[in-house]
Amino acid sequence: MGESPTAWKVTEAIKSVGSVVKTVVEVPANIVTDAVRPDYWVPDADIIECFGCKDSITASKHHCRSCGQGFCEGCCSTRRAVPARGWDYPVRVCDTCSDHLE
Repeated sequence: MGESPTAWKVTEAIKSVGSVVKTVVEVPANIVTDAVRPDYWVPDADIIECFGCKDSITASKHHCRSCGQGFCEGCCSTRRAVPARGWDYPVRVCDTCSDHLE
């Protein structure tokens, strides 16, 4: 006797999920991350130094939600709403944009 229809459906669902997980794991993280970011943000791969202080960024890169440039923590730690970009609540902005948003 063969598998019941329910057992077959479960088996197929598991195979399908396994295939999707394998595909996601094989895709480099930066491609997935850049794909879900706003279009105006500079891609992580293009950020080698802070747009503000020009220091090399060795730790986390931070994007200003207003201009989209990449910054170090020190140059992009202020939080302000940026309604023009769809951020109606306080989000990370660089020092220059923070001054313009006041």
